[in-house]
Amino acid sequence: MKRRSMLRFFLIAAGSFLILDTVFIKSFTTGNLGTYLPAIMGLPLLAMGLFLTPLSAWFHETGLGAAVKWFIVGVYAAAVLFFTIVGSILYKEGHERAPSDANAVIVLGAGLRGSQVSLTLQYRLDAAYDYLQQNPGALIVLSGGQGEGEAIAEASAMRAYLVSRGADESRLLMEDRSTSTYENFQYSLALLRERLDGNAKIAFITTEFHVYRAQLVAKRMGLNAAGIGAKGVWYLSPNDYMRECIVLTVYWLRGRV
Repeated sequence: MKRRSMLRFFLIAAGSFLILDTVFIKSFTTGNLGTYLPAIMGLPLLAMGLFLTPLSAWFHETGLGAAVKWFIVGVYAAAVLFFTIVGSILYKEGHERAPSDANAVIVLGAGLRGSQVSLTLQYRLDAAYDYLQQNPGALIVLSGGQGEGEAIAEASAMRAYLVSRGADESRLLMEDRSTSTYENFQYSLALLRERLDGNAKIAFITTEFHVYRAQLVAKRMGLNAAGIGAKGVWYLSPNDYMRECIVLTVYWLRGRV
């Protein structure tokens, strides 16, 4: 009985925590797969905790119940293993040493709040500003079009933020048409080809969890660009990593990386 009580407490606590995570993140973001995934995983746990007594009897007294029990255990065990392995790869790639000799750096856009950069995008731009300071000859391409709910193109907001920090405007190029990582690189490279020769070294800046997939996209386009990982928003990181694990898998299955 004590063991069952502990299991019930764990299931209810874990399920409630995951659901509350979704509620919290959704309160100040537009919502995406990473936002809702914790609740999707938490609802079954909460339900099993609340109805553990009748479920336990069914799990142990029928063949179907036993099969369902082990199926549920297998699904959650596989999910934990999947997120741990893929998440570790994303983390490692996002924390590689940044190149110090790039001729140009493409900053991949992220969401805006009206016309203001989000905290995620701010961190990417802060990394770009630091790179400008450390590499006086480098160009920065600010890449991002206008998305749903955004008052202006992301590139315009990105430029305004860097200029407000004192960045040299002559070193900032704007690419304001892209709506995906592929287009970030496609349109940014078109701008850079007009200014740099074919031997120029290109790097890009994005949030740590996104570096690996962005590198794969770049390589598929024939671009050997090093990724520079900007720090993520700590309370969004678990959701971001979970979403990225799934998106990366979908990209791989569709042959997009």
